[in-house]
Amino acid sequence: PGHGESSKEIEAGDIDSMVATVVSFLSTVDIPHAHIIGHSMGGGIALRLSLNHPDLVASLTMISSTGLGRDINSNYIEGFISANRRKEMKGVLTQLFSSDELVSRDMVNDVLKYKRLDGTTDALRRIADEVFPGGYQSLTMKDHLSELSMPVQCVWGTEVFL
Repeated sequence: PGHGESSKEIEAGDIDSMVATVVSFLSTVDIPHAHIIGHSMGGGIALRLSLNHPDLVASLTMISSTGLGRDINSNYIEGFISANRRKEMKGVLTQLFSSDELVSRDMVNDVLKYKRLDGTTDALRRIADEVFPGGYQSLTMKDHLSELSMPVQCVWGTEVFL
């Protein structure tokens, strides 16, 4: 919710409401057990899903996941929400890559096209306020990783921990 072409009408905007959406989706399309992969905030959602609904999760993969500590790159989040011009958005997106050259004009245009959908900025602001209040993560679950019984893979930078 709030991202891509999905609905911008979000309720709470917190991780638990996002988990509820995933659970509802899996039920609606009749997927009883899935390999769950999440990147960034999606990783935090995937981790919370795995902790709260382990019966639905065959394995968990988190890529540069939230939920593993309090710190967050609030400059990126705030920049992404507020950027509405090519130069601004390119500056924000380059934070995601090892080389500025990897951020193409088409990529910047595609992201700006998404950001111009009605309700996107409001939805992103609501999510950021709930999930990253005061520039920190509201939910830290690192200490609960040992509770998971399914295979877990965490990809962070150049390191992989299995």
